[in-house]
Amino acid sequence: MNIHSKRLIRLLILATLFWTCRENIAQPKTKLEKIKSECPKIAQGDFYWGKPCKIEKQELTCVEAIEEIKSKGIEAYFFGKTWDRGSYETKYHIDKRGEIKIVDHGPDGMITVWKQKGKIYHKDGKYIFVDPLDSSDLKTEEFIIKRIDCEINNLNIDSQGSFLYFTFANNEMKVLRHSALDNSPVYGDSKSFVLAETTKPLPNLEVWHKISLILSE
Repeated sequence: MNIHSKRLIRLLILATLFWTCRENIAQPKTKLEKIKSECPKIAQGDFYWGKPCKIEKQELTCVEAIEEIKSKGIEAYFFGKTWDRGSYETKYHIDKRGEIKIVDHGPDGMITVWKQKGKIYHKDGKYIFVDPLDSSDLKTEEFIIKRIDCEINNLNIDSQGSFLYFTFANNEMKVLRHSALDNSPVYGDSKSFVLAETTKPLPNLEVWHKISLILSE
């Protein structure tokens, strides 16, 4: 084997390694942050009485949701649907273009539609979230979505069932100050936005779990 052949093989190996690294970096990562392996106890007459409980990781709703988001994208999973933030009164309508319209349903039956729309959009390989102006016309917040958390919530299990919460976060935590007790850092300023499915309880009980999809570091 001559020197030119050796150089060519070396270049091909380097190119293959470089391309493999690029592909690995570009792929979203799923992180199973927390999972409680035991099912909550259900009393007779409660929402999940007599229904099976999911405990296998691959059957958990958040695992299935994250896999669907990874395969189909944020647009296919979140756009064209109505969400809330854990409150029945406030609804978030996301159209197929990613624009967010907020509608408040007051206790007296009054419906208020926010004039300013938010948006989730894709630009330069990144997903960006724009928070709509609130009723006081406060400044719009905008941040890159670096992580999507999916969490099951069993707090309303006795009466209403379990629900899914998705949190879009920029993953950036800053030290605001240090504790006066032990000088430990106190973090804050991590931007996030929550979308929930509290109007659609899960059909079967599941163990509590929280899973993160890392879009970018």
